[in-house]
Amino acid sequence: MGQRQAMIQKFIPDIKSGDKRILMIDGEPVPYCLARIPAAGELRGNLAAGGTGEGRPLSERDLWIANQVGPVLREKGLIFVGLDVIGDYLTEINVTSPTCIRELDNQFKLDIAGQLMDKVEEKLKCFTKESSNQKAMTQPATIPSAAVSTTDRLGFTLFMAAALHVLIVLGVTFSFKDKPAPPPTLEVTLATYQSKEKPEEADYLAQINQQGSGTLEEKALPSSDQQAQFQEDTIKEVQPQSQTAAQPEQTLKQQTRITTQARSDQEVAATDDSEKQEPIAVEKDRPRKHIDLKNEIASLEAQFHQQRQEYAKRPRIKRLTAASTLQEAGAFYKESWRRKVEKVGNLNYPERARKDQLYGELRLMVAINRDGTLSNVEILDSSGYQVLDDAAVRIVKMASPFAPFDDTLKSYDMVEIIRTWRFESGDRLFSQ
Repeated sequence: MGQRQAMIQKFIPDIKSGDKRILMIDGEPVPYCLARIPAAGELRGNLAAGGTGEGRPLSERDLWIANQVGPVLREKGLIFVGLDVIGDYLTEINVTSPTCIRELDNQFKLDIAGQLMDKVEEKLKCFTKESSNQKAMTQPATIPSAAVSTTDRLGFTLFMAAALHVLIVLGVTFSFKDKPAPPPTLEVTLATYQSKEKPEEADYLAQINQQGSGTLEEKALPSSDQQAQFQEDTIKEVQPQSQTAAQPEQTLKQQTRITTQARSDQEVAATDDSEKQEPIAVEKDRPRKHIDLKNEIASLEAQFHQQRQEYAKRPRIKRLTAASTLQEAGAFYKESWRRKVEKVGNLNYPERARKDQLYGELRLMVAINRDGTLSNVEILDSSGYQVLDDAAVRIVKMASPFAPFDDTLKSYDMVEIIRTWRFESGDRLFSQ
């Protein structure tokens, strides 16, 4: 039969109070221990076997045991050791893998690992110093000691490593290539009327300067490429006059005659047909009406002048459409107005449209006076549902009055806002 070695230990009833782990650093005990209490129905207190760790200060018996074992451990060069004590008895000395550091650190706010590293560093310094002294004793007295210690090598290595990392971090950089800016775009139109003064704010680029419609402050004669030869201040009705046309030319129409010859008992008197022929008038030109061009041109000149003055005196209206740009006068006012109408519309969504699930879009023109009061609401493009059209007009009226014009619109008497309104699924009113 085979043989097997076994270590037998006397049962100690105090195991129920815990198997205490005492940590030793270079022969000196940590002032606290971890009592590993066995689980119910278990005699082993190991944490891996389900035991519970409970931190405790060292008792007098624990300190006595540690002081008895400490010098032996220090002599043998065992820097970190774990002692297991049950009751008043030392049961184990663990020199390979002592545990319970983290549990004691957490419960008593210790730094056992730091204490251990300090002791290891102290040992290394003592060992280095002893090695240097022994090497100095073996060299001749005439040669000065220039040996490089382990600490010097370690310090030089750390310095070179730090310098290399700093060089890499600060010396090597990465950058992204900037994307080229998109080419500038210009919106150009053709102007039909040239103004003498340059407008302060232009909507487009054109070949000449032109003030916007309805913004002239004073009367001005119309200008054109050609100067009219006839000027008139009043509008006259010019009636075409009849004139006598030239006499129509008369032409003779030759009649064809058929004659026969035969014997007859009666005599017929010869007649001269040329005397009886009457000329047949062929009308080539009818009488034409004569137009007095001088009076007609002068009257048109006066009519154009009057229309020009009426056009210049009309109220100055600013029309804001959905295509307004960021720099356009009234863009901020229009955006604030849109948000208010959308808010009122979503709070007062038409019940019938929600019930019948009617959706669509319509184009609305809203005219607002300088003081923010509503002037007019007009549907430009219908949604196809009378319910949605009426609801859009009702929502705008409910949202009025609006804010008075800001500084960007103070030069206008009225603002017309044209936008497309959409009644979308989910009972939501949206403007674009």
